[in-house]
Amino acid sequence: MPYFVYLIVSKNKSKKKVSYVGYTGDLKKRLDLHNSGKGAKFTRGKKMDVSLL
Repeated sequence: MPYFVYLIVSKNKSKKKVSYVGYTGDLKKRLDLHNSGKGAKFTRGKKMDVSLL
């Protein structure tokens, strides 16, 4: 099974850029989890608009 490494770049409440690196076997499902606020601990509960570049 192939895995994907991905990078999320966003801005936090103070408009400072933040980044997060993760890996997954199902990229679409993982991005959906991040966008729903149920992703990794770092992004959980934060409003981040995550999309693929």
